[in-house]
Amino acid sequence: MRVADHSPGSLRSSLRAGRLLLSFGPLQARVIAKEAGFACSLHRLYGSWEAVSADTDVGDITLCLRRRGLRHWVWVVNGRESPRIFPRAMALAQFEWAMHLAMAVALAPRVSIHAAVVVRPDGRAAALVGRSGTGKSTLAAGLVAAGWTLAADEFLVLEPSGDIAPVPAVITLKGSSIDLIRSRSPDGTFSPVAIDAERGPIAHYAAPRLARPDSPVDLRTIVFPRYAADADPLVRALPRGEAIIRLGRQSHNLHLAGPEGFRLVAGLARRPVHAARYASLDAGMQVVNDLLEEA
Repeated sequence: MRVADHSPGSLRSSLRAGRLLLSFGPLQARVIAKEAGFACSLHRLYGSWEAVSADTDVGDITLCLRRRGLRHWVWVVNGRESPRIFPRAMALAQFEWAMHLAMAVALAPRVSIHAAVVVRPDGRAAALVGRSGTGKSTLAAGLVAAGWTLAADEFLVLEPSGDIAPVPAVITLKGSSIDLIRSRSPDGTFSPVAIDAERGPIAHYAAPRLARPDSPVDLRTIVFPRYAADADPLVRALPRGEAIIRLGRQSHNLHLAGPEGFRLVAGLARRPVHAARYASLDAGMQVVNDLLEEA
């Protein structure tokens, strides 16, 4: 059952009672929220997510939206308040942040890497790896708007078998990227723009196509993308040793996974890995497509 299959009223009731379980790839999150506006946002942006009503003692992660004072709210993650207090308009954006914080710990012994994963219509997938601000989410959103499928945003999850598990996500867009992707997906589903004190304008884009959660991703190539408007374009193949180091640095939880985690990252780096610099969204999309052709 998907979120969109719930009526707005039943979704609000499940959230208030703490009975809603959302699937995030291999994990399930129990979400508790009595604020009606958050229920509306969840219904709109997370419509494609698997969601069921269940007993209150199940779930790998528990997130509870709690009021702090008259005008502010905080997410409580597995019984502990997150450090970010926010106005009501930021509840969805901070839900994403709190979920990522909890997932990084709950995924062990799986290894998670800071990356978006996009799947071309022919089934071949590319991972876009890197820290926030490099342009990977905008690049992923551009590819999704052009017909690709989203398998992950923020979390590339390596199972102990070495398979890559799809983790559904909404894509976080910042600043000028919001209008850029809106122009390429005029019928797409976007959240209202919220203003984050640290990151400026933020909106979320619901990918029209999400990878099936029960189907491993056919990852063929890995790209460390970097948008730089005034720089010359560059595509450089990374030696395997450098690729392993860079992938390890982008892991959320490699320190929790131990030697087995290093083995998984080293196995991931057996695929072609490139660093790419580009001056426009179209150029970046072409680089990813070309690298998939070569893989």
